[in-house]
Amino acid sequence: MPSIQEKRLALFVDRDTEMARFRQLLSPIGKPIMVVWGDSGLGKSSLLARMVHECAANKIRKAEVLWTDTRNHDYLALMRKVRDDIGAEHFQRFTDQINYFTVPRYELQLSYGGGNITVGQHQNISGTVGDVAGIVVKDFMLNLPRDDKAIPEAERLVRLTDRFFEDFSAISAEQVIVVFFDAVEKMSLETERWICDEFVRRIDEGELPNVKLLAFGQRKPKLPNSRQFIDESQLQPIGEDHIVEYMIRRGVPEEIRNIAAGVILIASQGNPCVMANLVEGLMARFANRAG
Repeated sequence: MPSIQEKRLALFVDRDTEMARFRQLLSPIGKPIMVVWGDSGLGKSSLLARMVHECAANKIRKAEVLWTDTRNHDYLALMRKVRDDIGAEHFQRFTDQINYFTVPRYELQLSYGGGNITVGQHQNISGTVGDVAGIVVKDFMLNLPRDDKAIPEAERLVRLTDRFFEDFSAISAEQVIVVFFDAVEKMSLETERWICDEFVRRIDEGELPNVKLLAFGQRKPKLPNSRQFIDESQLQPIGEDHIVEYMIRRGVPEEIRNIAAGVILIASQGNPCVMANLVEGLMARFANRAG
């Protein structure tokens, strides 16, 4: 859980400008993609948390993909995470295709070219295309290619990508869906290229009519240079006046605020988290002296 200091800082660094731009993004006239970047400690995490809460408060479907040192999602892991967050029931054909490429002796359970849905071996469910509510395809969550079929990776990538976005397009035609990417600086070059060539391109070309994409990171993501559909927001360090305001809120005595603010600005380089730690340390020192 966030510490008391983190909660105080989140209230202080409110990023109301960025939140206003996010709310515009959710509207029909807003740009569908927003990138937010800045050094560690500038408030990206608290801003992301506020945006996620905004989605929950307005009952907007969302997906969150976080890259870490131990979870470096490739294109398939990314698609699976988005599917699971939005609702696996909307991505039955995509899941079916994954199993076909990874599960030995697996046969496709759903046909894709019109006519009846064909059900695989030992299955008893059938229906018509467009009515797959009665069919639940479970992902076996395997990653390695099946050993009984020689399917090139390039073909797997294209067919899985196409199937994923066909399903995604269908659900996004009905409602707004927000996809959050966090710590994008940890993405591999291959994943970053896939996001640009597939995800961003399809949003730009209108294939995902109500999908809103937000990318957070310490550096600016390498997305297409188009200001027509991408809203860019670089978080800036705070200034001396903000530090004074924070010290007033924390009850730092007036006689030391102005002198200390300049020193803290230099020491923190405008980083809100570092600033907050320095202010708390200053208050603790004077409290000890007073005691």
